Formats: sequence, structure tokens, C-alpha cells
Amino acid sequence: ALAKDIAKALDLGDFLHWQITSETTLKDALYSYDAIGRLQDIQIKDKGDREDKKETSTKIEDFLKLQALGTAFASKCKPKVLLIDELDKSDADLPNSLLHIFEEGYFEIPELKRLKQSTTKQIETLDGNRVEITNGKVTCRYFPIVIMTSNGDRDFPPAFKRRCLHIELHKPDKGELIKIIKSNLSEEIDENDGLLKLFIESRDEADDNIATDQLLNAVYLRAKGIIPDGTIEALRHNTLLKKIFKPLVD
Repeated sequence: ALAKDIAKALDLGDFLHWQITSETTLKDALYSYDAIGRLQDIQIKDKGDREDKKETSTKIEDFLKLQALGTAFASKCKPKVLLIDELDKSDADLPNSLLHIFEEGYFEIPELKRLKQSTTKQIETLDGNRVEITNGKVTCRYFPIVIMTSNGDRDFPPAFKRRCLHIELHKPDKGELIKIIKSNLSEEIDENDGLLKLFIESRDEADDNIATDQLLNAVYLRAKGIIPDGTIEALRHNTLLKKIFKPLVD
């Protein structure tokens, strides 16, 4: 929500989202190259009939695409807002790799860099535009507004943390949860709502390891008639709710 609000308030367009997993690499956020797809099209071009050859492209730029961080770096007119979600799930080297590329302010695409002649290619970005890249080098002209989230599962290198502004978001109270439900689902509930009370009770018992979107899921299912309405006492025994409000970390 923070990334979306900043992008909207500053009129910077849609924010870019990079979801981190344990297998994520820096290259995943810079660009992708469909080498297999290009090889298949080359084979079609060589062996196909005339119509196949007309519809088939073997240009390398048609098989390259800038991803979230690459798109942010390539912006030509204004900065992008980039959300790096759950950075603590990454391997130990990724924060340092990020720090390095932020300080360098550019990255290279080897598939373009090794072309023999000096070339400028039009490459697709994650937000559906195309940007010119010369000799495989993407230089950051407008540094992105980077928002990184962490669940606190592990610490980050001191050099990395020194370059970050740390903000700890508090858990929303009843009034804030009611506003979130109305904003996302257009559902009107009050502070005595049994489902709301059960969520807060479950969240407290789980040491805050239950996310607000789990409440949104439950309210949505109730609106569809899948989960019954009722008091907190009655809802405590609902099997589906027990699964929905299961802690994210056991």
C-alpha cells in the first residue's frame, strides 16, 4: 500500500513489484532472455514455409525484456517506485548485490554486450513500454524510489542498513481494519463484528503472525455466503476459519 500511495501521490505511474523468494537472483529483477524461444524461431525460419518465415522474428531484442529493477533503471523521464517485497527471504548475497548495483548506477546485458557491432536496440519493459539500449548498457538516469519489506526473519549487512531508512509499520487496530475492509471490499462492518474480533484474537495469540489479507479473505468469503455470520464464540469452531487464520509462521 505504501508503494502504491507514493506512486499515486507523486504521479509516477504504477509502481513496480519484485517478489523475493529463496531462489531469487539479482538477474531476475534486471532482465529476462528467452533463449529457447529464439532458438525455436530460428529453426522455424530455417525450415518453415514462406508464411512461417514472415511471422517469425529472430531479432534478439524481441526475446529480451527488462524486469522490475531493470525497468526502474531504464526510466527516461521520471523516477519509478520499486517495491522489493520480503527481502529477508533472499539468500545472503542478494542485499550486497543490490547495494553494489545501486552504487554503480548501471548494469549490462551480456547478450547485447557481446554483439560484434555497436548497436542500439529497442527493448520491452515490464510496464509495456520500449526503451533504447545502446551496446547492452542500461544506465540509471532517474534513481527509483525503492521500498523494501522484511518480516524480520534475519538481519542485513551493516553497510546495507546504513543506506536505508528503517520504518516499522504497526499492526492496524480495529478502526483501521474496518477502514481497510471498506476500502478493499466495500463491506461495512462495526467494532462488534464477530469475524473482526476473532481475527484480532487469533493475531494476538499468534504473536502477530497473521496478516491483514487473511482477514480480507475471510470477509470476502462471508460476503459470498461461504462463511456464516455469527458471534466470535460461534466462529471459533468454524473449520474453514481455523485454516484461514492459521499463523504464517508456526
